[in-house]
This record gives sequence, C-alpha cells and structure tokens, in this order.
Amino acid sequence: MKVIAAEERQSLKTCISPAIITRVRDFGEADLLVTFFTPERGCLKGVARAARRSRRRFPNCLDLFCLSRVEYAEHPRGGELHTMISCRLLDGFEGLRRDWSILTLAGYMVEVVEMLSPPQAADPSLFSLLLRTFKLLEGEIQPLHVQIFFEAAAMALGGYGIELGRCSSCGRTYEGLGRAAFHPEKGGIVCLRCGSESALNPGLDPLGVQALGHLQALEWDLFERMTLPREMAQAIERVNRRHMDYRLGRRPKSLAWL
Repeated sequence: MKVIAAEERQSLKTCISPAIITRVRDFGEADLLVTFFTPERGCLKGVARAARRSRRRFPNCLDLFCLSRVEYAEHPRGGELHTMISCRLLDGFEGLRRDWSILTLAGYMVEVVEMLSPPQAADPSLFSLLLRTFKLLEGEIQPLHVQIFFEAAAMALGGYGIELGRCSSCGRTYEGLGRAAFHPEKGGIVCLRCGSESALNPGLDPLGVQALGHLQALEWDLFERMTLPREMAQAIERVNRRHMDYRLGRRPKSLAWL
C-alpha cells in the first residue's frame, strides 16, 4: 500500500466522524495501520503516522473496539488507504476487557459487521447496532442473549431476515400454535407438515419464533426486558448459526473461540 506524501496530503478532503476501531497493526517503523468503522463510510483503513512513537495526536484512542472521533484525509485517487490526522477517545468500553470471552464476542461481532458491510459503504444502522451491543456487553445481560440479538438484528439489517410469518414451503400463515423447523435454503421456517426438525433444520417452539421476531425487529427496550430461558436462547442460536453459515458462506474465525 502506498502512503500519501506530505505535499499531496494538503489538498485532500478532510473528514471527521465517530468510528469504532476494529483492527490495529504495526505499519513500518513507527506508524499504525488502523481499520475503523464509521456510520457514513462503513469500514475504512487509515495510516496513523508516528502513532507508536508519539501519543500526542492519538492519545489512548486506537485500542481495539473503542469509540473514537477520527479526523482523516481521504486518499486523493479514491484508494482504500487514508491518512489519519488526529483522534480523540469517546468511549473506551473498558467493560469489554473484563473477561476474555466478552472480548472475543466483541471481536466476533466486528467480523460479522465486516462480512455484511462492503468497504466504504455507508451503514449507519449497522454502526448503531454494533455500538449498542457493545454497551449491552458491558452490562448485566447474559452474553449469549446479546449474541443472539446481535446476530438476528445484523442479518435482518443486511437484508437476510428470516421469514417467520408463514411456512416457506406451503405458504400457510404461521399461527404460533406449534413447533416449526428452520430451513436455511428457504430462508425461513416451515411447518412440520412440510418438513421435520434435524441438526441441519433446527426447530423452534412458538415462543422461540416470537422471540426471534422481536430480535430481528431491533426492539431494544423489549429486548432489555425479555427473560429468555437458556434452552430457548440456545435454540435461537442454532437457528442463527445455520442461517448465517448458509447466507454468508463462511464462518467468522473468532467463532471458534467463543
């Protein structure tokens, strides 16, 4: 990747945006290569010059998963590598670092966002979802519940919502009177007249179908009040996993560590 020369940088368009820092690695002798997720431009990459040598322009604001106010200069020829000018910490999300499993779950969420959001494509709803779920992970809600909420909501925002209102095979309206099986290739539930439950086609009871519908609809206030039995949460997780495997085509690497 080519770093922009100083004289060239002066004519560049400068942008300021809140951003979630998603990846950081060494770049050259003193610079950092930073990937950050913004509401207006999606996932971007930038070089923070001399960030490893001096903290004056980047004081404690480039840690993984922190929310920062990033000032950056766009690449003059529309390239993918921008120049980070300065950065200010808005929220360090210290609660994410209290437990390795919580930190790993945050990394998993970031991977899902990267899979759903093309580089440099605006996605303010997905940005808000990631920000809100980071805050939930810092609270008292069970991590598994936050995970299934994030998965269902993220897939719905990405255009991959699960059809829950009718049988995806015969088209009959689902009245919530019996169990249903999820079929990944159909992208929705089927009644037990049209299909059966299996490891590949996990099932949900009526309350599980209803709960998954609330999660997909991003009903924040209701979610924070919901009390999901562990068995129901695990059933929804199985449905989410089969759905994401089929629609996304691959699994996030961090899923193996959850």
